[in-house]
Amino acid sequence: MDRIPTALVPLVWMAVAGTAAAAPLGFDATLTFAVQNLTVSVTGSGTAQVSTSGGNNLTAVSVPSGAASGTATTPQTSPAFLPGVAGLSFAGQNGSGVLTRTASGPLGGVLPISGGLRICVVSSCPVAPASIPIPVSPIGVGGTATASNTFVSVTAVGAPWTTGSVTIDIGTTSAQLAGFVHGPASNTSTAAQVGGVIQVVTPIVVSSTTTPTFRAAAELQLSFVPEPGTAALLAGGVVLLGAIGRRKRDRR
Repeated sequence: MDRIPTALVPLVWMAVAGTAAAAPLGFDATLTFAVQNLTVSVTGSGTAQVSTSGGNNLTAVSVPSGAASGTATTPQTSPAFLPGVAGLSFAGQNGSGVLTRTASGPLGGVLPISGGLRICVVSSCPVAPASIPIPVSPIGVGGTATASNTFVSVTAVGAPWTTGSVTIDIGTTSAQLAGFVHGPASNTSTAAQVGGVIQVVTPIVVSSTTTPTFRAAAELQLSFVPEPGTAALLAGGVVLLGAIGRRKRDRR
């Protein structure tokens, strides 16, 4: 019987064991802020360190800083909904943190945000002459912070991230944002592999000297994808294994 060449053994092992056998796992990230009827998002990618139990059952994920970063603005498309509010703007990124699961509880943990989040007033972002700054330091961490400018002083109360649910205010109504962990075909016990998705949310309670207190939220989604080097390595392994198969057939 022909033996598989030694150089191909790691490739075959990876194909059998799957990505959950490796601690690093590539991902695409989206960081979104929901403030009243407006949302603004920045995106990016990175490599997380993933811990598992019982195969691909995710128990912890270490997220690097800057996985989701950039500058984004969303214009107000319903001016009558919030008179005077012209849009929502964010410039910044996520910090590093570890999301963990204990027993059968939700996945969650501390992961900070840096940068600036603001509601643009009178005219569209980013050239609005006035804005309502929302401090981001408590978001995903906990605690309270205040930001001020010539027009207003704003206080935000934050909390750690969770795969549970949070409530946001939209005018006189409210809505739920929910987190989740699932793998391919929405199987919650197979998230730690390519095709798995984690979504965590965190509440933000905002009050100011000019507006009533309202509830906002942030959402971070990680979608696990093949890392470019791994994908190329596996593709090369498939080609070589195919060549071995053809050679065996030719010998018969």
